[in-house]
Parts: sequence; structure tokens; C-alpha cells
Amino acid sequence: MGTSRLTIIFKNQMSIEEVYQLIKKRIQFLNKKRGNSINDKGNYIKKYLPQVYEDTIQRANLAMDGMLVLPGTFRKPYFVGNPPIWDSNPVNDLQYRSHLNRMEHWMDLLQAYTLTKEKKYAQKVLQELEDFINSCKRPDINEKHAFQNFNKPTPWKAIQVGIRMYRTWPWIIYHLMEDDRIPIEIFEKFCLSVYEHGEVLSTISSLLWPQADHNHYIMEMLGLLTIGCLFQEFKIAESWTKQAICELERCCKNQITSQGGQIEGCPSYHNGCVGWLCLGIYIAEENNYHFSEEFYKRIKKSMEYSIYSFRPSGTGVPWGDSSTNKGGIDSAINGYIAFDNIKWLRAIQNLVTKEDIIHSLKNKIWLIRDVDALLQKLEKSNKKITLPRTRWHKELKQVTMRTDWSKKALSVFFACRTPIQNNHAHIDPMSFDFTAFGKPLIVDPGKFTYREDENRRNFKSAEWHNTLLIDDRPPFEYISSWRFGPQKYGNITKVEDRGSFIYAEAIHYNYEPVIHKRVISLIDGKMLLILDEVKNIDLNSSVKLYYHMDTDQVFWDQSKRICYGLNSKVNVAIYVTDNVVGSILPAKVSDRNDVARNSLRLCLEQRKGKKNRIFATVIIPYEKNKPILKNLKTIKNNEKIQCEFDFNHHMYGFVWGEEGFRSV
Repeated sequence: MGTSRLTIIFKNQMSIEEVYQLIKKRIQFLNKKRGNSINDKGNYIKKYLPQVYEDTIQRANLAMDGMLVLPGTFRKPYFVGNPPIWDSNPVNDLQYRSHLNRMEHWMDLLQAYTLTKEKKYAQKVLQELEDFINSCKRPDINEKHAFQNFNKPTPWKAIQVGIRMYRTWPWIIYHLMEDDRIPIEIFEKFCLSVYEHGEVLSTISSLLWPQADHNHYIMEMLGLLTIGCLFQEFKIAESWTKQAICELERCCKNQITSQGGQIEGCPSYHNGCVGWLCLGIYIAEENNYHFSEEFYKRIKKSMEYSIYSFRPSGTGVPWGDSSTNKGGIDSAINGYIAFDNIKWLRAIQNLVTKEDIIHSLKNKIWLIRDVDALLQKLEKSNKKITLPRTRWHKELKQVTMRTDWSKKALSVFFACRTPIQNNHAHIDPMSFDFTAFGKPLIVDPGKFTYREDENRRNFKSAEWHNTLLIDDRPPFEYISSWRFGPQKYGNITKVEDRGSFIYAEAIHYNYEPVIHKRVISLIDGKMLLILDEVKNIDLNSSVKLYYHMDTDQVFWDQSKRICYGLNSKVNVAIYVTDNVVGSILPAKVSDRNDVARNSLRLCLEQRKGKKNRIFATVIIPYEKNKPILKNLKTIKNNEKIQCEFDFNHHMYGFVWGEEGFRSV
């Protein structure tokens, strides 16, 4: 059956042995073009990156025993079967099965083989490959059943098909073919299964994502591109390659805004999409295919979003379903891989250590032609950054502001994305994330999990974000992990850099007829001022403002209306006007899936009040002595809001009205 199928899928009735040799020669040609082979990369790692070597071998040895870290295992190795039970979900987390069927542990096993030349690692991958092919038969390609067969949480969900094809399965070729470690009978099964994967991606994916407006479609088309370029002996290879390039062009046009932000507005997913599209450039151009100039222009622009959404502390802002990771570094490295340009790494290197860059490089090192040359370029580069202090992503309704481009800078990520773009969003209109002196202080909590449970609800809730609730109602309803109630209009309306202060202004109508307006301003490189105006509210309605502090020890002084942290070298003091009552509530902050630490929220409540209400909050970061702020007041006069206070014996005054936010 296999042999007769081969005559159908391969050009010129090639034998499997001929296909094997042609692919091997093509890989050898590409290695010469790159200037080194996979074995050269392995030797470099052994000699110059011993920690990468040791970590890889450690993970590979766990994988040999069927012990993997997956979603739902809470960052601990878990026995998945040996070979894995591909269609199981023993931890009640759908992402467990998804990640297991991406076979990302094969990367460690294959790299361990190249690093040690121990056959057991290669044999383990080939055994699992054969087991998957034999035990997980592909559903029929039936367009009427596309969603049922390929968009449900099974081993053949289209996104897993795409990821296998670009992320893991090709590396069997790269790591094992040079040493002829793939038995021809397994290679035959491998080719037939790859072809079946290609049929799914070519036929089904466009039905699932007809608008090319989801990150899944990028990965699925990247998988198809990889098949077309790596298996050029397929009769349909060129057609698949051209289809993939055309669809990746559509993905770029429909997902990357003209300002360079990915439409979901989540920095982690943005960085992922940038990486996948850059890998598409790398694969296509190595095989003499090219994208349009507009495609390249948008991808280069997207690097800027990655840099601006990177905190001065050296981590990304975990907005929406994002993690607090080094994704900004990854994007800069991907830009180097795709365009042979280090300017994005130059822009970010002042915020991170050399070790941070090397840590991010370890996942890309098998693609980078010359690691030493890259590091030497960075050492010689001018580290002074001259980027603007603000970036307003109007289409995403987000703005980033910072006092300068040093690690000590005060930095704010502020957004009012309503209605949301998709359900990776959280209930966070006019929330913000604030970093100062190298530490995230008033933060977005992150995502923690995709599981349908109380944790998911909390991490997506308005109460865990730095925003405002009326009568304990969120701006819009949380229905389930992937579903919200209706949302109304909101937007960023003004952004200005006025020299001594930077501000952004926003408005949303989710509480209509009540209108909520907020202005947020970095002042003198010392503090953050937040003014909230709530208009047309019922006299008996309550207002609650929440500030999520990344600390587990704080003190609230109701008489002085000040809250400050107690357990860090960098702390924050929060001063508020006298029209609220404060309380401290428990919460958690998550940097990545299944990992969370205790945190606390300051809740400021006004139970009753006027029809139009004004609230002022001044947030001051400090390293040693607690700052003293006095006489914080707000007055509304002729549709203008005045705010004044005394800080360090200096009077500050501001006016907020139709013409914007001004000092007086």
C-alpha cells in the first residue's frame, strides 16, 4: 500500500531511496550555504555553551523515561507513557494533549543525539514517530467535517498538524539524515505521514480560518511552507509552497497592523507571530522564494512593537493571554535571522544582560549561522538608544510610555481595547502595567492557565486588573474561558509627550449611560498620576478602583490614605484623594503557565456620591526613603478637572479638559 501511494505523491515515480538521497544532498547544500552543518553547531555548543549542553541532556534523559513538563503538570515532570499515550488528558487540561502532540520534547532528544552521538536518543524519536503514525490515524479529509475532524482537541487538530510540520518533525531530517540514522522503512512511513499532514494544511486550514486573522493560521501555513520546501520531491510541493506564501502574505496583511502590532494585542502572541513569520522568511529565501516588499515592511515594523512592549525590567508586559517572558529578545533575534540585521537587538540590549541574550539564543542557535559573529557585533555596537518615549498603537488601542530607555526608567503600558478582538483578551479597559527602577510594581496579573476554572476567571477578571468597577459589575461579562458578554466602544483619545510629563487619555462606554474617562501621566520621571472621571452615575451607586501590587506585604493607612509595599528593595507608595475607603485583598501574579506567586490588591471604594465623580491617585516608586506627598486635591471647574499636590516641597498642578492634560 505504501509503495503504490509513493508513486502517486512523488515526481517521476521516484523510489523512496532516491527521495532520501535527494533530500540529503539538498540539506548538505544548504549547510554549505550557511557555512556550517548541524554537527558543527553541536560541537560549538559543547565547547562554548556548556550549560546549554547540560540542560539539553537533562531534559532529553527525562524524555527517554517518558517524563515531560506539560500544561497541567505545574512545571513538574509527569509520566506521559513510554511511548506517550497521544490522545490522553490525565490532568484535565486541554493544553496537555495539545502540547504533547506537538512533540516538542523531540527537539531535546534530537539535539542530545547530535551533541553526544548516542544512538538511544535517535532511536527514541524514531520509535515514537512510528508509534504515532501507527496509532493515530488521520481522519478523512472531508470539507463538510472540517471542524469536527480538525478543530477539536485531538492529535490531528490543525494547529498541532502545523506545529509538527515546522517545529519538530523537520528536525528529524536535519539531525539524523547526515549520519544516516533513519531506516528507509521508517523514512517511507515518515514521508507518507508528512504528505497527509500537508493535505490537512492545504485543504482544511483555510476553511477554519477563511479571514487569515488568527495566529493559528500563521503556524499552519508555516507548516505547509516547510513541507513544500523540505520535500520538493512531492509532485504538489511547489503548489503547496506558493499557497503557503500567498496565505502568509494574507496573514501578515490581516494580522499585523500598519503600525506593526499583531491584532490580538497580546505581547506574547505578537512575539510568537513575529517569530513564525520571520521563520517563514528564512525558510522561503533559503529555497529561493520571496515575499512582497509590503510583507517585509510590516514584519520589520512589528519588531518595534516587541521592543516597546518590553518592560525596562527586562520582561514583556503580560497583557491579555500573555506571559512575563523574554519574548522581546526572541523577536529581536528572529529579526536578525530573517533580515541579517542587529538593530533590534541593539535597541533592547541595554535593558537585558548578555546572559539573557545567550539564554534566548539557545533556542535559536541551530538556525543562526555564526553565533560568535552576532555577539561580537553586539559588543561593538553603540548601546545608546534614541527611540521616542511613546508609541501609540492606534489600531490596537494601546499606548506605551517611558521616561527614557534605561533599566531604571518609569514605564507604563496602557490600553482601552473594547470591543475586544478575540477571547485572548481580558476584562481590562483602561487598565495599565507600571514598572520603575527595574521592577514591575503595579501590574497586569498575566494568564496562568487556559483551564476552565476559578483561576482562569480571576486572572481574566476586571477586579484583578488596574481598572474601575461600578456597583461591583465588570465592564463586560465573563461567561467562560473563551467567551465574554457584549462590549461597547472604548478608545485611547490622546497621547502627548510634553517634556516634563507624558500622558495618555482614554474613554469607554461599557457602563452606559455612565461614562468612564481616565488620564494617566508620567511626571518628572518620578511618579505616575491617574485621574478618573465617572459621569452620569446614580447617586447611590458604588465605585471601586483596583491597583494590583506585585508584592505580598503592604500597609494601608486609611487616615492618611496611603498604601505602600514593605518587602522589596524597590517599593511603591500609592496616595489617593479623601473620597474613598481602602482595603487590601489577596491575589496572584503569574509569569508563565501553571506558575503563580502571591500578590495583593488595593481596593478603593466610594459607596455613594455625586452624579459626576472624580478620583485622583498618585503612584510613587522609591528605593530607600518613603516619599511624602501632601494635599492631594481635585476640583472640577467649567468642564475642566484641576489636580494639585505637594511633593518634596514642590507644588504640582494640572488641568485636564477638552484640549488635553496640561501643567499649571
